[in-house]
Amino acid sequence: MSGAFPSSGGVPNTVGSLGVRDFVSTGITPPLGTQAFTSTAFVYSDRVGETSTGTGTGGMALGGALVAAQTFSGLIPAGAHVSYAIDNTTVPAEWEVGDGIYTADNVLQRISVLDSSAAGALVNFSAGAKNIFVTLSASSIAALAATTTAFNLTQKLYYVDSVAGNDGNSGLTTSAPWASLAQVYANRALYGPGSTIALKRGSVFLETLNIDSQSGSPGHPIVYTAYGSGDIPVIDAQSTRGWPVYISQTAAYITLDSIRAINGVNDGIYVIANTVNITNLTFTNCVSELNGRDGFGLESNNPGTLDIGSIEYDNCSARKNGRAGFFVNNVAATVTPVGINYYNCKAIYSGQTQGNHGFSAIQSTNIHYYKCEASYTNIDPSTGLVNGTGGTEGIGFVFDDFTGSSTVKYCYAHHNVGYGIALAHQASNNVGAYNVVVLNSGGGIVVNGNAAGSNNTLVYNNTIVSNTGNGLEVQTLSSGNIIKNNLISSNTGWGILFSASGITGYTVATNLIYNNTAGATSNVTGATGTITTNPTLDANYAPLLGSPAISAGLNLGSSYTQGLTIGGASWPTSVSLGSQGATFDIGAFVFP
Repeated sequence: MSGAFPSSGGVPNTVGSLGVRDFVSTGITPPLGTQAFTSTAFVYSDRVGETSTGTGTGGMALGGALVAAQTFSGLIPAGAHVSYAIDNTTVPAEWEVGDGIYTADNVLQRISVLDSSAAGALVNFSAGAKNIFVTLSASSIAALAATTTAFNLTQKLYYVDSVAGNDGNSGLTTSAPWASLAQVYANRALYGPGSTIALKRGSVFLETLNIDSQSGSPGHPIVYTAYGSGDIPVIDAQSTRGWPVYISQTAAYITLDSIRAINGVNDGIYVIANTVNITNLTFTNCVSELNGRDGFGLESNNPGTLDIGSIEYDNCSARKNGRAGFFVNNVAATVTPVGINYYNCKAIYSGQTQGNHGFSAIQSTNIHYYKCEASYTNIDPSTGLVNGTGGTEGIGFVFDDFTGSSTVKYCYAHHNVGYGIALAHQASNNVGAYNVVVLNSGGGIVVNGNAAGSNNTLVYNNTIVSNTGNGLEVQTLSSGNIIKNNLISSNTGWGILFSASGITGYTVATNLIYNNTAGATSNVTGATGTITTNPTLDANYAPLLGSPAISAGLNLGSSYTQGLTIGGASWPTSVSLGSQGATFDIGAFVFP
């Protein structure tokens, strides 16, 4: 599931409408929406359209080509990112346009909605025949038409070298680079769609990179990146300035690539919506460490009025920061296309000066973690011992305080002082699936309802092993939770523990629960299909040949057919996905 696929030239001519059957060719690169793992390019092809009978808000299994159209499998590579349109021919009022992923099991996974009959949210499709097309949205075409001329006139490449540069230079060649980030900021009016500001590798900038009052366009972001050879450029706040990188005000379609931010009094790389909405930012291959607060911070200072949306972090690392590795606060992420998305990111040794978490979201929605790793939260790296800041904190991944409609999937939580994953705290509609949660000191996975309650949490196909405490814990108040196909073994507490009261309307089915010190379950009634035999796992917690976890689970439908492959437990670079069979395996791994 890694690597970019090249674009091809044809798209259906839907322009945001549904049910259109005429197609045209185009060579335009579409806007960057929510990306699928490390894929960074959309794929298009002429006359691609299929039927489907899929329902709900999940993936749509494709059922064959429409008349005079072609199949996805014949033209779209598995794992490719596509723009799609869906209309329900049985219930014509239901339609959706968005960005998604075409998977190897012939399913369109719906990732980011651009427009829909549900006011821009995922449509909960009713039963009936659907038509699904590869498309290019009206908003994308309009944005491209508005910016093509500006892009041609303003795209530039500027060079900055802290050692050999001079702010009196033009900055337009490697032999005449600028010297400072202050000069970069002073010339921000020059940067148009497609401009690149390249910082020399080996440079150390003892200042702040401010990014505001500048915007790229769909497919043509303004890019801040590195050039030359050696270590990526460092922006060092010297523990005297608030932020090494500060992004605010009007900032859209900006990419920050291969930058190291250190020693900020506050966050290392910080984004705040303080005057207008902020959208379409991408962070790739960045490192943020040794900052007083968060490694990567993202928040709105006027929630409900100002928002942030379509933000992607890919292959970024947060190390030894004072508070969280990655932090989101007061972000609804409803700006189209919706979502704050993290792929292949790592948070290690978070919470060095105050109790916090590896990946943390508070009072936010549409936060999604994929193939990420959180480890050693609230652990002192010099001693390997708890650093005294943890308390009830120190969780690997946490959806805290009313954070709902969010996902943690294909992730690895280990050696944290608290739980591996806190899936909900007074929130609803969160999903935890295909995660490996091991060797955490506070327990495996927790759903905490508290006074407002946490409802409709899905806990599917997780491997929860050798944690100190309970494997899976649901605390009052909570209702409507579904817990299926989890492998829960060798934890020091219960396999599954529910509060004695206040847990209602749940489903617990076909979990493998083995050798947990306190017992299999507590306060759980009506569980079905529980397997209690040794799962026989390898060193990466994947099932060995003959394991009772293999082909013993429930089929959870097209949205959950992809699991971790055996031998793919090196996060994030070596994680790959494979497809379940007709009968699912139990736990996070798919046996070949």
